Amino acid sequence: MITKPTLFILGAGASIPYGFPSGAALRRQICEAAVGSEPPLALALEKYFGVSWPEFIDFAESFKLSRTASIDSFLSRRPEFSRIGKLFIASLLVPKEDKEIFNLNIQDDWYFALWNCLISNAHSLKQLKKNNIQIFTFNYDRSLEVYLHGAIINTFNVSEEEAIEALSYFEIQHVYGSLGVYGMTDDFPMNTRAYSNHWNMHSIQAAASTLRVIPEARDDDAIFNKAKDAFRWAHNVCFLGFGFDPLNVQRLGFRELIHSGHFNSLPYKVVASTLDKTPAEVEMIHEAILGVTDFHDQQGRLCLDWSTYDSENLSTLRRFAWLLQ
Repeated sequence: MITKPTLFILGAGASIPYGFPSGAALRRQICEAAVGSEPPLALALEKYFGVSWPEFIDFAESFKLSRTASIDSFLSRRPEFSRIGKLFIASLLVPKEDKEIFNLNIQDDWYFALWNCLISNAHSLKQLKKNNIQIFTFNYDRSLEVYLHGAIINTFNVSEEEAIEALSYFEIQHVYGSLGVYGMTDDFPMNTRAYSNHWNMHSIQAAASTLRVIPEARDDDAIFNKAKDAFRWAHNVCFLGFGFDPLNVQRLGFRELIHSGHFNSLPYKVVASTLDKTPAEVEMIHEAILGVTDFHDQQGRLCLDWSTYDSENLSTLRRFAWLLQ
C-alpha cells in the first residue's frame, strides 16, 4: 500500500499507453479534421449539433494558426470557441475508449504497477481504503477509472456498485473535466457514460458537456485550490506524462508553494517522467517554471529529484520505488 501522502499529477503522456493521443497528436488531429471539402467530422457536427461549415473552419484554422501547444491553452484564451472545441475533443477521443487495450502487452503499463502497489498487503476494500493518494489529471479520458474499476471487481470479488464506491478512495480529479461522468451504464440526461467507443449524438453530447474550459485569468478556480491543498498535504509528488505547460504549472501554484518559506508545506520528494525531454528542457522547467534547480530539506535530503534523460512513466515509478510504499 502507499501509506505516505502521495500526489500524482498526470498529463497526456500518462494516457498514451492506453490508446489516447499526446497533446501534440490531439492538436494535429484537430487541425487535420478540417482537411478536404467535406470532412466526415464537419458533416457529423453539422447534422447533430448545428455547427456550420464556416464555424468549423474558423475554429480549426484559428487553432492551427494560433501555434499554441495544446487545445486547453487555446480555449482558455478563446472562450468563444468553447462549445465547438468541446465537441471536437469529444468526437476525437470517445472513439479511443477501448477496454480491450488493457488486455494487450502494453510496454509502458504503469497502471499495472500502480495497482499492484495499491493492493500490496490489502486483502479487503477496507484495507484498500488505507492507501493515501490523490490524483489530479489534466486528461479528459477515463482510462484510469475503468482500469481500477475492473481491477477492484476481480481482485476483491465485489459488485460493480461496490467497486464504483471504492474508486472514490483514490480521489481522481479531472482538472479540465472528462468524457462524461464514469458509470457502468449510460445515463445521458445525467451526462453519465459507460466506457465505450460508440460515436453517437447522445454520447458525444454527454462527453462534451462534462469538459471544462477555464479562462486564462481564472487561477482561483475551485479545482486549482484543491490542487494547491493537495500539494501542501503531500509528502511525495509524482508528475507522469506531464508537459509542464506554463499556464498549467502557474495554475497548480507549485512554484509559489516552493518559495513560500514554510518548510512544513513542502513535499518530501518530487519526481517526474521526462520522456522526449532534453536535459536543456528539464533545466528550463526547473529554473523558469518551478524556479528551483536543487532543493534540500533541513536534514540535507534531496527534495527535488528528476532525471535528465528519457524515462517513461513505468520506468519512473520503478526508478523511484520508494514512492510506492
